[in-house]
Amino acid sequence: MQTILPDIMCAGGDSGFGAIKTDISDGKGFRVKLAMPSTISEAVDRTMALISLGGNDPINMSLSPVENQLNVLDVDILNVATGETNSWFMGRLAIKEGRNTEYCWLDDKSADKKSMALLLTQLALAQTAKAEGKNSFGKFFLTTGLPVKHFTKYHESYVKNIKGQWRVTFKHGIWKGVSTTVDLGSCKVYPQAYGIWNDYVMDMGGGLANAGLLDDYVLVVDVGTRTTDYAVFKEGTMLDGFSGSEELGMSNVLETLLRRLKSMDIVVKDHDVDYCFIEHGGWIRGKNLNHDKLESLKLEAEEINNQLKKRLKVAWDQIGITLIGGRCGEEMFNYLQFPKKTLTPNAQFGNATGFLKFGMEMVSSLVAQKRLGS
Repeated sequence: MQTILPDIMCAGGDSGFGAIKTDISDGKGFRVKLAMPSTISEAVDRTMALISLGGNDPINMSLSPVENQLNVLDVDILNVATGETNSWFMGRLAIKEGRNTEYCWLDDKSADKKSMALLLTQLALAQTAKAEGKNSFGKFFLTTGLPVKHFTKYHESYVKNIKGQWRVTFKHGIWKGVSTTVDLGSCKVYPQAYGIWNDYVMDMGGGLANAGLLDDYVLVVDVGTRTTDYAVFKEGTMLDGFSGSEELGMSNVLETLLRRLKSMDIVVKDHDVDYCFIEHGGWIRGKNLNHDKLESLKLEAEEINNQLKKRLKVAWDQIGITLIGGRCGEEMFNYLQFPKKTLTPNAQFGNATGFLKFGMEMVSSLVAQKRLGS
């Protein structure tokens, strides 16, 4: 197992347009994976909501404290350097009780206050879980990713912007009143599909898990909410000429379902449709959308098949295996048609875990260098 600095946590972050996922470890036995919708709204008073709930937010004893807190993310975030404080509803709470709830759609999420709030809150959740629900301070080394087509334009912005200290306070839920200071000292950025590749090829100790892939042409397809990233690897090298992003994914499926509902005089938001599958088995306003979603998934997968086959025409016959990742990739897997396709076993967290492995390797190298120099 790699050695991690005793006072630092490594975090792999995948800030998607539809969901945010993190995989966080201290390298000494503590590890947590977190996922929630990338939905956020300005916080409002919850007096009436709590009256409706009988005075307190419900706690599910079958869930861990961090899982319970994920259901009630009403937080204050203080930027320690500037003194600015913002209050937010996030994830499920934003969908249920927010009055201006939206997904975070900006391409440069590092320069977006709302996108940063989602990321910082997940880091605070991990630190508070490690501190067993007490006030605490945590240092983090973050590795994260950008869509392939955005990488060159925004990766320097990420490295510059994702630094600083923030204090996150949970205002409701099982950790009500608990504050965590998140210290982000450094950030490393990779293209999205690279995380899925690294997660599949490398193990948590930095060794090779699937060494045979290094001798083959491997296509990685990462189906997301707004973009589908793809990359061809040869001998472990990501080939620029066969890597990119397409504006295809689950958002188009949601748009199709919204139009279907509107034709029946049912007007809702995109996040309401997504949420109905997460929490209510596909039911919304008395309408079951499972069949409609299935048909929309097939059509979107067909478009992805066609577009990527055009992009990869020169390399198509050389592809030995295709790795499919992402939660959306998992949902579309049966309809995606690529050479020797394989659904990665860690599909939803593929990028986050792959980035975590990169981060742990880098931090371990720094520890080794420090010891050699001492």
